[in-house]
Amino acid sequence: MSTAVRFTEEDLAAIDGALSVLELRFGKLVSLDAKERQRLFKMGNKTEKFCRETLHVLDKNRQLVPPAMDLARALSALRTVDELRLRTKQVLRLAERMRDTELALGAEVATTARQGYNAMGEYGDQHGLEGMRQMLSVRFKKRQASANDDVSDEGAA
Repeated sequence: MSTAVRFTEEDLAAIDGALSVLELRFGKLVSLDAKERQRLFKMGNKTEKFCRETLHVLDKNRQLVPPAMDLARALSALRTVDELRLRTKQVLRLAERMRDTELALGAEVATTARQGYNAMGEYGDQHGLEGMRQMLSVRFKKRQASANDDVSDEGAA
């Protein structure tokens, strides 16, 4: 797969500017640690339907709402969930394409580097590249050693 992706300096400056604007505009977003995430009551699909219907009924029947309940805040939070969800989907699709592009570009780089390494093995001694190839071979020796360790570990079991 050949991936011909390249960004101009102008593209990168515009992307960086847009990301800075997003960071600024999304500055109100919260960040939760693992414990906080775990403790929160989650609004999954079934719960979301329940929440929407309940808040709708309470909004239409304000006499049922106790004074201590902040219905306006809950309705506002639900609107914000809807507003964020659309943008989250868009950002996640973009992030997935970015990751896929990075993966494809990395594969192209790795394939070419491997081909170059193999060429050094065939012709490098004629060009004084033996030392360079030996230095680069460390990358493969570790993998071979760990593969051999795995085989010897299995035999010992």
